[in-house]
Amino acid sequence: MRLNNEGSYYPPNDNLNDIIKLLEDIIRDTGESNKLSIGIDCNANNYFNDVTKKYEMDGFKQPPDAEALIDYYLKYCNEHPAIKYLEDPIADLDITGWQKIFMKFSQKPSVTISSKSLVGENFKNLKNVNTFSQ
Repeated sequence: MRLNNEGSYYPPNDNLNDIIKLLEDIIRDTGESNKLSIGIDCNANNYFNDVTKKYEMDGFKQPPDAEALIDYYLKYCNEHPAIKYLEDPIADLDITGWQKIFMKFSQKPSVTISSKSLVGENFKNLKNVNTFSQ
């Protein structure tokens, strides 16, 4: 495992499925699956095209919009119940996408959705948003 600049560890493999499988195996082998979980820093800002409002990333035939990306996250988390945390799954500028992800994931309270820069970067935009949990 390698240490990133924010203090978390990541395996030296770019294939998400392989990484999740490795982490699930490690968690299972510890016998502590009720205490250990997986968090993913999705870093969606790196993939968001603010002109097309799509996420240009590998693994999709066409760049997904927020709705399709959220459905992917939800399906992936359902297939891998050890995933309990998604950081920055939607781009900071995609306020509508944030509303949608909070609404969809409200049905899956075992997964925490967060962003370290959403509020700081978009405070003036967020003032116009009634609430994320409608």
